[in-house]
Amino acid sequence: MTVEIYEVIILGGGVAGLTAGLYTARAGLKTLAVDRKALGGRLNEIPVILNFPGFPEGILGYELSQRMVAHAQRFGVELRYPEDVVAIEFKGEQKLVRTRTRVYQSDAVIVATGTQRRRLLVQGEAEYLGRGVSYCAVCDAPLIRDMRVAVVGYGDEAVDDVLLASDFANSVFLVFDREEIEAGKALKLRVKTNITLLPNSKVTMVEGDGVVVKSIRLLDVKTGTERSLPVEGVFIALGVVPMTELTKNAGVEVDERGCIKVTRRQHTNIEGVYAAGDCTCG
Repeated sequence: MTVEIYEVIILGGGVAGLTAGLYTARAGLKTLAVDRKALGGRLNEIPVILNFPGFPEGILGYELSQRMVAHAQRFGVELRYPEDVVAIEFKGEQKLVRTRTRVYQSDAVIVATGTQRRRLLVQGEAEYLGRGVSYCAVCDAPLIRDMRVAVVGYGDEAVDDVLLASDFANSVFLVFDREEIEAGKALKLRVKTNITLLPNSKVTMVEGDGVVVKSIRLLDVKTGTERSLPVEGVFIALGVVPMTELTKNAGVEVDERGCIKVTRRQHTNIEGVYAAGDCTCG
């Protein structure tokens, strides 16, 4: 198999990867970016972005991602997608990246593989994404004014999402499958009169009318009974998982969360290997 040689290889074609490629290509370095999915990363999951400077009327997430792709291509970034990286070798001065059909070699690698949202994996979740289901309360909370919404999760992210949503929605339900929430978190939530805690509850289905969300099905994990909770929005706040397994197997150090450890200048523990974006959890 022929080895294709570059000066910089970027693993990941999301916002961090495309931005890194823009800078390395403009610096005159022969640059390749590889992604296993469509370029643009999680931008493609956001229907409309209303808080990105320069777009007062908002911009579709996919449209913004494609503008970033075009910007990187204009300055010479070569893009390969969808292309699965199956092996990485960082042992020597030259770094090797293997996909199912090609082998790439470079002096430097920038890891920008991002994170993956933890999902409910229930019926209706994917169907109503952008039509009531959201993974980003900061992005979409202003759209739920005077609605009934649910936030699914237990950790700090879920608590923050509930508090934010309560500033806009009529009623906010925090759905979690444990007996109780930590005292400090509960105290924060009880200050707001439009927040209801639903412990011992697990979402089994997101229900809608084919256009938008209308309710969620809840299973009581203690009694085994199910009921339907009418809501018009569902924020899923289960956290994220860094996509770092391959690079970790190649010797790149990660922390207990799986996030790549970097210096202030984005160096990893391996000479010539850098990391940027959400995979560093920075």
